[in-house]
Amino acid sequence: MLQQQPTTIIEAVRMHLQHEFNKRESGNSMTVEVVQVSPWWKGDMTSQYFGCAANAIKKVWGMDPYYVCEGGTMHTTSILVEHCNAPALNLPIGQSSDSAHLPKERIRISNIVKGKDVVEHLLINLGEENIKPEKQVDTNQK
Repeated sequence: MLQQQPTTIIEAVRMHLQHEFNKRESGNSMTVEVVQVSPWWKGDMTSQYFGCAANAIKKVWGMDPYYVCEGGTMHTTSILVEHCNAPALNLPIGQSSDSAHLPKERIRISNIVKGKDVVEHLLINLGEENIKPEKQVDTNQK
């Protein structure tokens, strides 16, 4: 699994920006200020929870889930996983065109209804599978 560290990424971006800025030979100056750093998070897609969620998504939407490793809540998820020492998964409700976390964010009512149905079927699946809590796996190992 790819192990990206925020400090390494920040320094690489800072060096690249400075290099490109210096090529302009401008009399101006540039600084890079990092306002927030959070650890990355990627769920265990082999867990029983992901399996139950995938089945719920397939039942409601009629298709397999599309797994995306990005999103505005990823940093929050990593903090919750660490603090609660529990596995997690994200169930997005909207679409890429919803402008999530941006000005003029929107969501269609049909997506909210189907999102509720996904959560309902996930909980039913978890109950039917009689899933026991898993030992938390540290996905942010160094």
